Amino acid sequence: MKCQHCGINFEDGERFCPICSISAMACSMSCTTWYPAFDWCSRKNVGSLKDWFIPSMNELAHLYKAYTGHEANDTEQGTGSIKSKADDSSSKAWFNKCLTDKKGTALTDGIYWSSNETGPSIVYAFDMQSGTSVTDPDKLDKKQTHRVRAFAEF
Repeated sequence: MKCQHCGINFEDGERFCPICSISAMACSMSCTTWYPAFDWCSRKNVGSLKDWFIPSMNELAHLYKAYTGHEANDTEQGTGSIKSKADDSSSKAWFNKCLTDKKGTALTDGIYWSSNETGPSIVYAFDMQSGTSVTDPDKLDKKQTHRVRAFAEF
């Protein structure tokens, strides 16, 4: 059985995942109940890419750089763009054309969830419009609705 929470394989009949200690029964329902974005990413299957995941703040900062051409201040946390917010619409249009030409979905400005958590109800998020980490605690609560961008290694 594959733990839907942490992704580790564990033996049928085991009662708890050896990594995250979630029970096998909870594991089978935890993604859809507690982590719907994780469940959506883990179920993606596009072409030969099957190991989809929610990106970290660092990965979202790199995506922001590719999307806008602006470097983030701190790519570990994605705390903000170091370049002025000059017109980046041509960079965004080019980036989105690359995505849609390959049958992908265009990226939009707005807040995206990351895989970085700070507790049971708080998740870091990245603002693709400003290139900054979201710092408002109300916007980091898992009950909020933000965008999710699935990544896959290839």
